[in-house]
Amino acid sequence: MMKLKNLGEFGLIERISRKLTKRNPEVLVGIGDDAAVVETGKSDFLVITTDTLIEKVHFDLKYTSFYGLGWKALAINISDCAAMGATPRHAVVTLGLPAKVNVKAVDDLYDGIRALARKVNVGIVGGDTISSPSHLVVSVTLTGEVKKKELLLRSGAKVGDSILVTGDLGGSAAGMKLLKKRKKSYRRLLDRHLMPFPRIAEAKVVSKSGMATSMIDDSDGLAKCLTDICNMSGVGARVWVGEIPISRETARVSRAPVDLALYGGEDYELMFTVPKAKAEKLARMIKRKTGTAVSIVGEIVARKKQVRLLSVSGKEIKLRSAGWEHFGRSV
Repeated sequence: MMKLKNLGEFGLIERISRKLTKRNPEVLVGIGDDAAVVETGKSDFLVITTDTLIEKVHFDLKYTSFYGLGWKALAINISDCAAMGATPRHAVVTLGLPAKVNVKAVDDLYDGIRALARKVNVGIVGGDTISSPSHLVVSVTLTGEVKKKELLLRSGAKVGDSILVTGDLGGSAAGMKLLKKRKKSYRRLLDRHLMPFPRIAEAKVVSKSGMATSMIDDSDGLAKCLTDICNMSGVGARVWVGEIPISRETARVSRAPVDLALYGGEDYELMFTVPKAKAEKLARMIKRKTGTAVSIVGEIVARKKQVRLLSVSGKEIKLRSAGWEHFGRSV
């Protein structure tokens, strides 16, 4: 009998997805994107997403405060919602708590959730609290709304599109390296990992522009997220390594900052595709309206060319199979 460690997380998701192929007609998007999308009969679609953080798997209380944990638990869901072009609305929070946890710690965790919720106008409307035998568990489910014409999926990229990303990449992984070394320098990198701020404003500019063909949030690293877009869209991609935005701080922390950008994950920047003729225009629009820089890092090509990395000289660099996967496999 096959074990989960042999099937892997994404194999399991695919297996579950096959069992759920027959779904209600109002479900427009199910498993496979940043969030599910449901038709409600109104002018907006309902967007639903959920993420769970487990102690010793997703976080370590040696490095993470309860306040920061609460903030991040909500932030990663908001990022998924934003990647669909949606406005986040309401969240429910489930906590699995070991009896040894201090009550003040739970207060701090909820203070972190509430702090971000107030900033982005999300209502915390309920949840569940249960006992956990050993490790802390935080699970958030978030709903959002998106106008039908503004919905963006992973599956719309077209050959000839440019590939754009907001901000800079690799910062969260660099922050984690600092935390493990007990270094408190480069506060911005530490915050990128511990308390990311989702790109809601930038996502709305993208979705409202009508220019983008697909979008995803960079939760798993550029390589994995771009591969997801390509697989869902039936295309390939060419990425110019020299154009990947990496901050000076990230470059100082790591000897291989490009690897952090490609494979590190948890940056929660946006990656989106735009017809080449409109890419520069949209990049300027985002910068003007939000102050966030946008970089053009590659182009969408035919599927047979797969996802390829090109050095500054044009030499092809082998794309490493990497990225976090539960149940003990790397991808």
